[in-house]
Amino acid sequence: MIPNLTHRLSSCSSTTGYFTEDIPCGLCVTRGIAELAGVPTPHMDDVIVWCQQMIGKEYLVDGKLTGKDLHSTRAPQHYGFTDLDKFMEANHYLDAATGVEDEGPAVDGAQELPVSAQ
Repeated sequence: MIPNLTHRLSSCSSTTGYFTEDIPCGLCVTRGIAELAGVPTPHMDDVIVWCQQMIGKEYLVDGKLTGKDLHSTRAPQHYGFTDLDKFMEANHYLDAATGVEDEGPAVDGAQELPVSAQ
């Protein structure tokens, strides 16, 4: 890790949003998608490992998002995804890529809002 950045971050409180929100709800999500895609993320791994040590959490273990605190992240692995295609399909990313519109769940008596009002 870059020494100047390490010094600046180490002076932050471990209860700041950098640690409590950005790691579990941001970086772990990106890292989780990369893991599903089979893309190595050595620099992300370094940051996650360093941050989890700072805050006493465990997200990344032996290069996989399988730590005991995975439940507090938004990583796909928290929701049981182990396959990129299934993750993409379940989240309708494949629909967006092919131009197929998802009409969403049908609810009796519900009125759809115009796109501009959503």
